[in-house]
Formats: sequence, structure tokens, C-alpha cells
Amino acid sequence: MGTRTQGGWTLRLPKGNGRQTYLVRFRHGGRRIEKSTGRTDPREAAEEAARIYSDVVSGRRHYRPLSVDLATGVAEFLADFELENSKEWTGIVTLYFKTHLLPFFGSFEHFTLPMYREYGRERLQKASRSTVRKELSALRRFVEWCREHGSDLVPVPSLPKHGPTGTRAKNARKRKATIIEPADAKRILLAMPERAPRTRAFVRPLFVVLWETGLRPITVLKLETPLHYTKGSDRLFISREIDKEGFERHVPLSPAAREALDRVCPSGPGKLFQVAKGSLRDYLKAAVVAAGLSLNTSPYDFKHSRISIGANSGAPLAGIAHMVGHKHVSTTALYVQTGEEAAVRALEVMAQVRPKRLLGGTSGGTTRKSSSSSRRSKRPKSS
Repeated sequence: MGTRTQGGWTLRLPKGNGRQTYLVRFRHGGRRIEKSTGRTDPREAAEEAARIYSDVVSGRRHYRPLSVDLATGVAEFLADFELENSKEWTGIVTLYFKTHLLPFFGSFEHFTLPMYREYGRERLQKASRSTVRKELSALRRFVEWCREHGSDLVPVPSLPKHGPTGTRAKNARKRKATIIEPADAKRILLAMPERAPRTRAFVRPLFVVLWETGLRPITVLKLETPLHYTKGSDRLFISREIDKEGFERHVPLSPAAREALDRVCPSGPGKLFQVAKGSLRDYLKAAVVAAGLSLNTSPYDFKHSRISIGANSGAPLAGIAHMVGHKHVSTTALYVQTGEEAAVRALEVMAQVRPKRLLGGTSGGTTRKSSSSSRRSKRPKSS
């Protein structure tokens, strides 16, 4: 066994088995730590040992007994996560770990407060602040899962309340949705083909349903008969597995939505729409041009438009939330765009409400004065 001491750490070769990889050993926080440098050359091993020692002392790395490696732990976590969440959300969280979190952290040793903060700083240079928040939220769920399974990891902090907004990706969604007016929506729908020229899949009925219901495109594309809709029905059944939020419910349908669904409803069990999700934007863009409009629209603008128009027209926000698939009205309110037309409509509604005639209250006024006069009139006159 060879040893080499430098500063607060010791470089050594283990006995037997012909192993030539150097180990670094030192004490920190009352514990003895021994870690492989992964190097066979003494000079390279010394450099790696110094780096490991520096990371541990500075708090950038820690060593705790864990039964599995990080990749295995993440795989087990995602398997449990899918049991309680939708496939879409599980897919997004899986993407976060595969693309960003696993490559950055590499092992449980880097689950430290300095490394969490460094991850946030680096990601804000490539992604928006809201995206980084979601990634850290997924990491936080994983750390909590690890703690429930006996691994005491450092909790993940939130991003500071104020700071850089981050960098939006080139293909990111628009900052503000385009509100499509009903008249423009009618022109767009009329300009759409009934069926796709090549695949013969129904196109116009699909967008009619999107417009009339305000449902997410991914939900409508998963509708099947007879589970979610039967021909002639006046409502849709949204099952848990096809809704992003797992919000199982019945959604009432307008006459136009029922007519569109009846046109595409097959005679036997099967999907109602066979359109590829990636082609929706292309169909919509071509229809906008054919309708002679200059709108920067996307399929999700149908959802935003229905919510904003409905809310600004005085429709109950709770009913809109149920229809579009929001469990909380506060989420629906985020979709509502305000403006001068909405303010004019609000004034019209308020003008129709006749204010009640103000009467005297307990602090004074006509009623109290009347009762006071009545009491004085009943007093016996003094002789």
C-alpha cells in the first residue's frame, strides 16, 4: 500500500486485487471520508484528490450512505411518480431529469446547497425563470421522495423572489396569447378543409370542438367512443387519464360541438380524431392565411380566447373553469385578458343593477329617529 500526504488529505493505493486506482482519505465534520479518485497516475490522482477535498470542505459535495446510484434512484422515483400523475406531466419531469438534472449533478454527492444555486444560475442563462422554477420543483419532489426512502439529502431551495428573468428559447411559446374574436374564428373555421387531403383525417370538426369547448388539443385528440362520447350525447366524459391535471368530469356541449362530434363519430369503438398533434399548427396557419387574416395564432389560442371572451361577457368563471379543465378558478383567471372593451361591458352590466335605497342604520338616520320619537311620545307627562 502506498500513501502520499498533502495538506488535509491522504492519497493511497488499496491492497490486493491488482487495483491501481488511487483513493483519497481525509476527515471532515467528525467523519472519515474515503473516495476513489478514478486515476491511476499519481500526479493526476493528486489533482483529483485536491479537487474532491476542496469540494467537500467548501460544501459543494457531500458523502452519505445511499443504497443506489443517482440514475437508478431517479428511475425508481419516476415509476412512483407516474402512479400519481398524468403521463404528460411524467413525461415532462422525465425530460427535465434526462436533459438537465442528471447531466449536471451526476451523483448524489452533488446534492448540496452551493450546487443547487449554481444549477439555477447556469440554467437561467439558457431558459426562462418559470422553466427553471419547474425544473427545481421536479428536483424538490425527487429529494422529498429520497427522504421518505431513508436518504437524508439537502432540501432544494427556491429561486430568489427577485432576479434575472432568464433566457427564453427561440421556439418558446408567445409571451401573450392572441385573442381570436368570434367573427374571425368563424372565418378561420370556414377556411379549413373538412378533411386532410392526404390522410383524410377530420380537420375542421376538430377545430370546431377546440373552439366550442376550450379544451386542450391533447385532450381532444385522445377522445374515444364510446368511453368519452357516444353519438347524439349532449356532453363529453373527460376521464382522468386523458386530462393533463387528471380532472375527471362531464363537460356539457354546445349544438355546434355536438354536430362536429357526430360527424366524426365512428360506428364502432375507436378514436374520434386521427390528426397528428404536430400538424395542428400547420392547418391553423394555412386557414388563417386563406381567411385573409394577419393573426399570429396557435391551437392553444382557442383556449385562451374562449376563456377571455366568456369571462369578459359575464359568464360565470367557475363554469368556464370546469369546462376547460381547471380545478381552481384562480388558474382560469390567469387566462383572462383585460382591455377597454371589457371595461365598457362592465359599465353596461353595472348600469343595469339598480342600487337599493339607502335607509337609516343603527348609527342614526330615519329609522332610529322614528323609534326615538315614539319612545318620547309614550313617556307620562310630569305634573
